[in-house]
Amino acid sequence: MSAFAVGALFVGMTLLGPHWYKKETELRCDPGWKLVAVYPDITKCSAAMPTGRQCGCSSLQNEWAPLYSNYFAPVALGIVAWFLLRGARLMRVAWLNIGFWGSILIMGVYYAFTNAEGVEGLVLVFGHFIYVVLVASVVLIASDLFAHGIAQVLRKRAQS
Repeated sequence: MSAFAVGALFVGMTLLGPHWYKKETELRCDPGWKLVAVYPDITKCSAAMPTGRQCGCSSLQNEWAPLYSNYFAPVALGIVAWFLLRGARLMRVAWLNIGFWGSILIMGVYYAFTNAEGVEGLVLVFGHFIYVVLVASVVLIASDLFAHGIAQVLRKRAQS
């Protein structure tokens, strides 16, 4: 049941986390692809695109998304997994992986039936999923070793 909670946490963090691209869209035109205007969304930018010139609309990347995805999410996932999962150290890592990859599988099945491009998006970020679960596993193990070390120190102090 705790593995399900870890998977649900990952899905929640994914859905509630920052989007990779801002809604604002830049209109850039040749020569030099200089910025012409900024529009609130891609449809307004496309509608305002001048004819007869080489122009393009592009969304701006959210500067918080990589920080959230690369640093906050895996560490938070590992710490919460350390609190939720019980058992031997390697068994906890196994349950973390089961919850994580189970949630990826459920999201993949959901996207397969509702949005085919969503499955392609999951495949494109598969390497990042491996990174997230590896960092979360390392954080879980490090938290466990840290807690074990603190318990050892407290036990030695209590004996003396």
